Amino acid sequence: MVTIEYLNETAKINLCPTCFEIYKASIEQSIKDLLFNPIDDWRDVESNITQMVLITGIYLFSWDGIQGNDNEIFKKFLKKNFGIDWGKNAKIEKMDDGKTIQLSTGKNYLSLTLNDEKTKANLEIDNVKTAEYTIKKVNNKLKIYKKVFKGKLDFLYFAKDLYFIWDEKDEWRLIKFLKQNYSIDWVKTAKIEKTDDGKTIQLSTGKNYLSLTLNDEKTKISLKIDDGRTDELILRTGKEVYKEGSNVAFGEEIDMKAFQEIKVVWGFTKKIDDLYEKGILGDFSHRVLHEAYEVRNKIHDPSIVSPFSEQDLILFHNASLVTHGILQAIQIERGEDISTSLKSISTNLKNGAEELAKQCLL
Repeated sequence: MVTIEYLNETAKINLCPTCFEIYKASIEQSIKDLLFNPIDDWRDVESNITQMVLITGIYLFSWDGIQGNDNEIFKKFLKKNFGIDWGKNAKIEKMDDGKTIQLSTGKNYLSLTLNDEKTKANLEIDNVKTAEYTIKKVNNKLKIYKKVFKGKLDFLYFAKDLYFIWDEKDEWRLIKFLKQNYSIDWVKTAKIEKTDDGKTIQLSTGKNYLSLTLNDEKTKISLKIDDGRTDELILRTGKEVYKEGSNVAFGEEIDMKAFQEIKVVWGFTKKIDDLYEKGILGDFSHRVLHEAYEVRNKIHDPSIVSPFSEQDLILFHNASLVTHGILQAIQIERGEDISTSLKSISTNLKNGAEELAKQCLL
């Protein structure tokens, strides 16, 4: 194939859009259309993978791995999400025929309890219900993950400034927000309580005081500090607190912190590994996407003169088809009470994607 040979001899393809445009302008017209294929296919792959993670949520840890390989993962999860430092020295045990995981020290206690159907797990910290997580059985193991959103999204924007969650036990993030934005050091030892039917949060010590008060429409929060300073914050989706002017996502029950992490922090490998852990990607699909990513990285290196082959073109295109099929299946399965025929379509899409991935590896 003449065009591929030409590419192998002369091309220094880089998937950065700016570099690509510079290169494209210098080559023969006859192969310009060919160069769009890997660019478009790879962008489809990355977009499809990100959407899959957003729809299916973030894999956290394996229920069966507690009191085993996932002990430390569980403790790190508690520290990262709830600021629980005491968990690292806590005793972990399973109770109630394996339906409850309990962490305890002399002073502190938390539990994670499965429902009877083993589809959800409730987290309670010091006997206060704090969060609910979704459970799925993958390869005969119970996997726990956190949903990013439950309903349809009208818009997807990047949320820059999520500060704390109003209606959850989120004191550690609230304290961090106040210290960083208003240089209030005394909040570390302050008493925190909600009053006025949950419309006001008060922080106080013997000498200092501040309040955050929600308006009647539950859209704005007024901050008042005892030194005379005031500020106004905004409330989105009924619970996330931001500074005025932040870009946010509009939709149903969106975990903006998780959304931000997936969109901005997670790399491609982390996303596909997460999907594999949740059973969304099969063995062959997972391997093909890893291979495509390695090729993509090779192409991105300008020091490699001839990185791209005809087989790489095929790999990128098939990776796009594989992810598109799986994404379609996931979107079908999101519906409530889907019919038998739709379930069959979803299964066929996933099986077809996995078979295509298998053929790519032969």
